[in-house]
Amino acid sequence: MTRWLGWSVVAAAVVAGGYLAALNPAPVELVVGPGHVVRVPLAVVLAGAMAAGAAAVAAATLLAGVRRSLHAL
Repeated sequence: MTRWLGWSVVAAAVVAGGYLAALNPAPVELVVGPGHVVRVPLAVVLAGAMAAGAAAVAAATLLAGVRRSLHAL
């Protein structure tokens, strides 16, 4: 059951990434440092922002679970 759920999440992420790439093909300039500009597709920037948000939510959830576990001791 868990394996199918994992593969379903991977498939949904691939489809969503393709959809983002189809809707946002234009490149954008991303300033990564003083005098250093990188041109990347907008879909990559959007996917990175969503992944960073998901990682932040996962970290907050993990910290809350650890806090509850330690409080229960």
